[in-house]
Amino acid sequence: MFLPLILIQMFLIRTGWWVYYNYTTQPKYNHPMIFWNPLMRLALVVGPTACAILLVVFAFHQNIHPWWFLLFSIGWWIYGSKLHKPKDDLFLMPTLTEDGIRMENFSKEEILDDIRAWNNESSQNKNNDTED
Repeated sequence: MFLPLILIQMFLIRTGWWVYYNYTTQPKYNHPMIFWNPLMRLALVVGPTACAILLVVFAFHQNIHPWWFLLFSIGWWIYGSKLHKPKDDLFLMPTLTEDGIRMENFSKEEILDDIRAWNNESSQNKNNDTED
């Protein structure tokens, strides 16, 4: 009974970290398509965490090595945080090209440089309007 609980807990914790890195830490326009459905979003955001906590309570209730199970869950949660960490900090954004709208990856620096350039252009336009 102990091994199935551990395997289920491993799956739930990995799913929880996947949701954290692909939904919670991303801007709204950069979510995977599975999060567009409100019911799936609710199930994926709340479900793994709630089920993982319930499994710990169940292990204590059934006296199935509860402290070992709790220590394993905490250790896997810490180790799992490094498994799903994205290697690159790229944002998928729509871009208007000659062929239409395409989705392209941009780094944080590219986005910030684009915002700064746009702010500089708009402030220069405001200065030119006030001088005329």
